[in-house]
Amino acid sequence: MVGLIACRHYMSDGLPAPQTFDDSMDIIYCHIDRIHKLTGCYEHVALGSDLDGFIKPTLPGLETPAEFRFVEQELIKRYGHGPAQQICSDNALRVLSHWGQQGSI
Repeated sequence: MVGLIACRHYMSDGLPAPQTFDDSMDIIYCHIDRIHKLTGCYEHVALGSDLDGFIKPTLPGLETPAEFRFVEQELIKRYGHGPAQQICSDNALRVLSHWGQQGSI
């Protein structure tokens, strides 16, 4: 699984520098679409914030965890409810559950 972290310099490397939340979403879509193209599904992509102070600067519009609810809304608009739910939580929970069943992460 590929975790997309909301870090400006990681996510926008080689792309136009994001200035707004919409720019940030365009970058997120770009990465999701590429992963989908390579894998043929949305089961291999997840989102991460890492907003515990490590990631600075974040993508514009994603400076706090509360703002991620807007990301989910935008993903639903673009990809539908099922893929958006996979990307926002189900994929990560599936991987964590699998490793938890194995006895270690």
